[in-house]
Amino acid sequence: VVRYTTNRDDVLIPYLPYFDVVNLWSGSGTREGMWPNMEERVEKAAQVTGKPIVLGLYLHNYQAPRPDNWKTMAPWTWTKVMPMDMLQDQQLKTTDLLRKGKIEGFILLQNGWLDYETHRPQMQWTKDYLDWLFQTQTIRKPPQEKN
Repeated sequence: VVRYTTNRDDVLIPYLPYFDVVNLWSGSGTREGMWPNMEERVEKAAQVTGKPIVLGLYLHNYQAPRPDNWKTMAPWTWTKVMPMDMLQDQQLKTTDLLRKGKIEGFILLQNGWLDYETHRPQMQWTKDYLDWLFQTQTIRKPPQEKN
């Protein structure tokens, strides 16, 4: 089930038998948004639902303020690429949570931006980071306690 960090987790309780994973997204368009507190937010969602958590990572800043004439514009033309500092913050925090075993994985949204020249520095950083991460790092869950 897809949820945003601003959604309440307790509303999912009646539906727990009907989904396997919580796909959690932080829709905040600022560095001061949810990412500094994402570990606590992930722990809360996991505790309330008892489900594995997968984080969603934005490549494009869909949270940019809309101009007054946004309805007359092509979809998403008023928004911009995710600022590099925010992109790096979310990806580095996600890697930390993955290493700690707090999340099961992550999703990068949305491959439609991959061929935009405006997004090239962010896409190159993401590619280089993921190449490094998956070729040089061992990510594993902490050992389970024996009963």
